[in-house]
Amino acid sequence: MGHIIDIKFKLTDNSKKIESILEERLPSILTAIGLKAQEYAVKNLVHFGYSDTGKAKGSITKTVSGGTVYVGSNLEYFPYLELGTGIHATDGNGRRGYWVYVPGQKYERKGKKKIYTLQEAIAIANMLRKQGLDAHVTNGIRPSHSIRNAISEHMDEYKQIVVDGLKNIKV
Repeated sequence: MGHIIDIKFKLTDNSKKIESILEERLPSILTAIGLKAQEYAVKNLVHFGYSDTGKAKGSITKTVSGGTVYVGSNLEYFPYLELGTGIHATDGNGRRGYWVYVPGQKYERKGKKKIYTLQEAIAIANMLRKQGLDAHVTNGIRPSHSIRNAISEHMDEYKQIVVDGLKNIKV
């Protein structure tokens, strides 16, 4: 004698409930990712050597807006620390040659900035130092890529934060 098994399936569309849960959890997931990226960016900056005053590392923040987390700095000169300047500029379009600067002085940009040979720059810096100014010669600074690397080098960790944030969803 055979047995008859009667199985019935009821398909339920839980997509609205899942979407609601995702929207509820997304801000805290993005905040966790942003805090971790911010932490790595500060470590990268310190490791690179930009920790003298703490101003740069203290300026790194995260902001969550909608479905996006932003990590950055509002410090006016931070792009120069991140991307480099002169011959070291990330995009390769930095100015060539040497120039002289005095910390804390703002320069009016009238046309192109002066570019010198190393010997000319040293002579000008020495002249300014004789006037009591703290003149420095440079051909640019190397990029720290502190924020870029904080993001790109830890993607697996950020993915795990997402996975952990979505665990135990009950529908």
